[in-house]
Amino acid sequence: MRIAFFVGAFPMTSETFVVNAAKKILDAGHDLDIYAVDPTSRQTSDVQETVARYGMIERTRSPDVPHSDLLKLPAVLSAFAKTLGREGAGALRLLTTRSLDGLRTAARAVFDASALKKGAEYDVIHVHFGQLAGRVLHLRRTGLLKGKVLVHFRGSDISSHVQAQGDDVYANVFEEADGFVSNCAFFRNKAVRLGAPAEMTGILVSGLDTSNFPYSPRTIPKEGPVKLISVGRLVEKKGFGDVIEALPEVLKHHDVHYTLIGDGILRAPFEKRIAELGIGDHITFLGAQSLDTVARELKASHIFLGPSVTAPDGNQDAPINTLKEAMASGTPVIGTTHGGIPELVEDGVSGYLVPEYDPPAIAEALTRLISESDRWPEMGRRGADKVLEDYDLEKTGETMLGFYRKLMTPGATFA
Repeated sequence: MRIAFFVGAFPMTSETFVVNAAKKILDAGHDLDIYAVDPTSRQTSDVQETVARYGMIERTRSPDVPHSDLLKLPAVLSAFAKTLGREGAGALRLLTTRSLDGLRTAARAVFDASALKKGAEYDVIHVHFGQLAGRVLHLRRTGLLKGKVLVHFRGSDISSHVQAQGDDVYANVFEEADGFVSNCAFFRNKAVRLGAPAEMTGILVSGLDTSNFPYSPRTIPKEGPVKLISVGRLVEKKGFGDVIEALPEVLKHHDVHYTLIGDGILRAPFEKRIAELGIGDHITFLGAQSLDTVARELKASHIFLGPSVTAPDGNQDAPINTLKEAMASGTPVIGTTHGGIPELVEDGVSGYLVPEYDPPAIAEALTRLISESDRWPEMGRRGADKVLEDYDLEKTGETMLGFYRKLMTPGATFA
């Protein structure tokens, strides 16, 4: 198969699932081109070695998008000239094809088209984020890009983006694209409610390379605190502020220490609140860390907290990868009844689920979980089995290729 990925930037530390998907395609012997159409946000990735070993940067093409508005017009003319040189008169279709999503999409298409390979015809065009779908479909309308379009919803694109732009934001996408997948049932069902055809809307979860997080059972420490841990960006959606608010109550009953891995705009407010609560000796901020460091800290911890909440802008989470990592390593977890998390964490089996925005419930669940430490090995084993069964990278990769084959089969559905 000839496959194209459309992403914002590549590679991204927070988007290792794109690298994992690319690796699966190349391992299976298929051709792959990666179009990173918003390259200004590119970051170093934790899977840089995989990116280099598979020559993924050499497979990646990006438009030259200026940072300054003052350079936009010359840059648009330069991008159009590049497409004109490659496609000849066919480039004029960028000017004559009507955009269903407004002039901004039409203008961006001039940049996006400049990155395309000559003869950009694919079996499947995998659009990894819903916000990019309108741009990709516009390119297909011009005839400069050809192939079946699979739109992949992952989180903010089907939550906060919809809240900001309206429930009809994907109306044209649902009419034109050939298939749709989401990384959890929660978002798949929402896409269908918004208008995605149910028979062509499936679930394609983000897989995990469990070999990076070897299982080991957890037991209560003979001395010292119970070690709690969370990993993620310090933003409201992750809910870490609720854990901070819960800790004073937990400390009345148990000696605990909370480690936060990640950085973000809420670090300073968190540190101020921790000082106000007088619990600074019980919390450590490690900042953003490598995959190896995360794996090492998870192994040294006893309980993982993933208390995601719906942010004011509507942003929501699927089953977050950090929860999968913790569960794969044998850590009992506490999550929230939020987004796709209940599809991953089974309440009372691999840990506990609590309501969103509820520090007292977090405190109660933590106190209970610490008190029943004899269940930690069983909970850890059940969580690791869940991840291996439903989120193993090899299995999710095969599911992805299966969706591609269905798209290429006349009359096939995702149901």
